[in-house]
Amino acid sequence: MEDDEAAGPAFDPFAHKLVRHTMADYLNKIAAAKADIARLKGEKEAFEQSNAPDDAEEEELANWNYARDLEWQMRELKAEHRDALRELTRLERAAVRARATDADRQAATEAKAALQPVFDRLAFLETELAPYECIKEQLAEARARYRELTDAFVDELKTRCAIMSEDEKRALVLELLAQDVQVGLDAAVGEKRQELVQFVENLWNKYHVTLTDLRDERVEIEKRLGQFLQQLSYA
Repeated sequence: MEDDEAAGPAFDPFAHKLVRHTMADYLNKIAAAKADIARLKGEKEAFEQSNAPDDAEEEELANWNYARDLEWQMRELKAEHRDALRELTRLERAAVRARATDADRQAATEAKAALQPVFDRLAFLETELAPYECIKEQLAEARARYRELTDAFVDELKTRCAIMSEDEKRALVLELLAQDVQVGLDAAVGEKRQELVQFVENLWNKYHVTLTDLRDERVEIEKRLGQFLQQLSYA
């Protein structure tokens, strides 16, 4: 069973009423792990999209990844000073040998001092990248925890069902049946209530004008018609 990126099966075992009743606390752990995955993925994506260059083109912005850029800068910096770094390693080894001279130690010190700006820059880049590495580590742990919980789900369900007595199993089945019956009754009552509301609304639309109002309206119309005919000298 995959993590939050999975589409999910047509039948969701976690949604079954027996599972919800028997494994409520276990399902909460799975939900918490899944929520952690979603949160950490959001934090990871937010870091990757941060600190985009102000003068970047639209295509560059669409592909921008701050973490990848930091890693690229570190690789480029190490490649640019590869020979000097190798030479420093050789000089430092020579400086700590038993027969090392003051000149050997002085050469190592000077080589390290010359590369100090490179070390400072690498330290800065590593510091910038550290939160991202922490997020990735936490995300890997959350995914591992989610897989562990889902992989052990069936065994845990079997274990919990196995330790139930026959009376407990019988009571559980009756309780779940009662819940189904209640849901059915609630649905039926809701349907009938809606039918009643519709019936009353139809009656109101049909009879909300009283017979007295209709008679008064007819008298008013006849009065206006008589006045009109008088104006035409028909009456």
